[in-house]
Amino acid sequence: MSIVQLQSKETLVLRIPYTNGVKIAKTEGQPVERTETIYVPVVPIVKGMGDKLTWIDKPYSALITKKDGTKINIYVTRSTATVNGKSVPISKKVIETLAVPVQLKPAQISGKLYVPAEFLKEVMGYTVTTEKEGGTEFVVAGKAPTGGLEPNKETPTPSETWKPDLGYLPPSGWTPDRIKSTSTDNFEKDKKFLEEELGFKGGYSYNPFGKNATAGTSLIIDTHSKYYVTVNIQSWYGDKTKANDSNKTPYVARELFKFYFPNEYKKLVTIINDGVNGKDVSKYVGKPFTLDGRIVNIIDSEFGIAIQIGYKN
Repeated sequence: MSIVQLQSKETLVLRIPYTNGVKIAKTEGQPVERTETIYVPVVPIVKGMGDKLTWIDKPYSALITKKDGTKINIYVTRSTATVNGKSVPISKKVIETLAVPVQLKPAQISGKLYVPAEFLKEVMGYTVTTEKEGGTEFVVAGKAPTGGLEPNKETPTPSETWKPDLGYLPPSGWTPDRIKSTSTDNFEKDKKFLEEELGFKGGYSYNPFGKNATAGTSLIIDTHSKYYVTVNIQSWYGDKTKANDSNKTPYVARELFKFYFPNEYKKLVTIINDGVNGKDVSKYVGKPFTLDGRIVNIIDSEFGIAIQIGYKN
């Protein structure tokens, strides 16, 4: 089996975030450092400051409405925000006393929308400070807590201790969303599950570079006249030696397979992964077999891999 490869990378630095004296829970997102810029999760900060955030396309674009009525649109794909209809830079850098726009964009990290900390100061008008105490760095929006800053003491959640186990390294700090539902064999209902739980655009396509990225889609789900659906795998990984955005795909695919085959999904992951890496999986390709009561037919071509999945028996 031959799969297209794509590339990308990022660096993770954990810090402790506070908003108006309240520590932001780990589950709501933690500050991340990318290319020497601190990014922070926008939702808990905006809400903690008493402003309103409405999703346009969760988690890739949103409308922020401040208490004074100012409306600010932000998009993962743009280095500018729209403030009351006017385009302004997401971030600026001072060069010899002159503030110039920087080509920084909001980011989607682990299913959450992040913005550069400078955006909170320059565009949102929030007070944002960074403090270090006892070897811990704190990012504080608004007022600091009256009782002092405290490091996280809670036990790490499973998502925070997750480690890649399929031989492909995704960007630092990224963890796959976990599927909670199982297929209903109703395409429209299933699309909603996949969009809400795995971040599939429209419930039928996954792009490791972002939901609205113009290129790089690696998983596409189509209906089929004979089978229930066809899962088209256009890329499986990007780089085996270093972190890469495309390396997210096998982990997301595993959750997708679990959606259709809750008990035997690991077998399908192994078959695809072995085939992509040159192992002999000929007994499965073009020869229908059964997993969890569904017929599975794998078709390999120069354009990728198609997995035809039948209805539940």
